[in-house]
Amino acid sequence: MQIGNDVLEVSSFGDYMFNGISNVGLPIKMADRYTITKVAKNDHDISFQIKEDDGAEIATMKAFKDMVSVKFGAGFRPDKENVHGILGDKTGARYSHDHSHIIENIDEFGQEWQVRPGTDPELFQTKPAVRYPDKCVLKAPGAAKDARRHLGESISVEDATKACKEAGFSLKGGMEACIYDVIATGDLETAQAGSF
Repeated sequence: MQIGNDVLEVSSFGDYMFNGISNVGLPIKMADRYTITKVAKNDHDISFQIKEDDGAEIATMKAFKDMVSVKFGAGFRPDKENVHGILGDKTGARYSHDHSHIIENIDEFGQEWQVRPGTDPELFQTKPAVRYPDKCVLKAPGAAKDARRHLGESISVEDATKACKEAGFSLKGGMEACIYDVIATGDLETAQAGSF
């Protein structure tokens, strides 16, 4: 997440970097306005809260095992700030990289938001397997369902659904993503990755 010139990167099991420095001491200020704190429930459930000085939560980045999620809080005011990115904008619309048009197709949207060396800030310290302008290789239609079935042979859809409901998922899109993640990882605890 980048605010102003400051960048917070969170990866699996709560490893993090602030402005390119690994595991810098927290709490720390971001953009001279927001405070980042770390909350560790245990060694595989770690959250980074970004709050204003008055305590209003801007966002939380959570690492649960190998999964990383982002949740925007009540203090997040996209209507007052120029905010957009791969998560969309304040309306949820998926804009192009240059914010000139909306992209409906999710595969095209993902390709559009590849990090572009020399243009985008180097947000990620790891080297991607595919670098722009080369495109990411997409699976053939139906391949995801086949992979889901094979990967999830040990966890039923019913068990995954139950775990996701217990984790607090209720909206269709979130529930479907949770069920897919649980089955694909073969780990019922993965349902906790997106719960805050």
